[in-house]
Amino acid sequence: MQGRMDSPLTELGKEQVLGHGRKLRELGGANRMVVSPSGRTQETAHLLNSFLSAQIQVNDVLLERDCGEWSGLTIDEIEAKYPQHWRERGLDPYNHRPPEGENLPDMLSRIEDFLESLYSTADESVVLVTHGVVSRAIMTHFLALTPGEADRVRHPNELFYALEFTATDIRPSYFLDGVGPYDGLLRTAAQGTVVRPDALKPQSE
Repeated sequence: MQGRMDSPLTELGKEQVLGHGRKLRELGGANRMVVSPSGRTQETAHLLNSFLSAQIQVNDVLLERDCGEWSGLTIDEIEAKYPQHWRERGLDPYNHRPPEGENLPDMLSRIEDFLESLYSTADESVVLVTHGVVSRAIMTHFLALTPGEADRVRHPNELFYALEFTATDIRPSYFLDGVGPYDGLLRTAAQGTVVRPDALKPQSE
């Protein structure tokens, strides 16, 4: 559970960011980037900006979920030290709050004013450089996901999401390993496995 702890990008991570940068440039670039203050996200933003030359703004609301007392612990360590909490998390991951940490409703409260402000930038392309659980909260906010739907959303490092705002709706898609767009969101199936789009045909670009 890394949470708000930090670590530098690995070489693989840097390669993935450069791939995202190339794809974003192909898609027309961006006017600005809003970035979490974590070191790994700031490093990501500067690598992306070698392709985009966007205005960079740092915003604390995009910090990753606060994992509280679980920060820095492995799953095995959490299960051993906090067995009841871990069982409760399995029963209701959406609402479960690690000791001294945040749950998804807490994060939604933290980011909703910022996300609503993006509606005033309809003529802009804005890149948000943030974290996996924050990404789930962003999708939950804009797409009005239920707790069950939100819990199934995944955001691996080799993927980035795109949200297209139209006059009547918000259309999500994603790019995985530089390929896409694929419609919708990357999710887990009922049995917990990730439904990857390897057999799916991307939308025409």
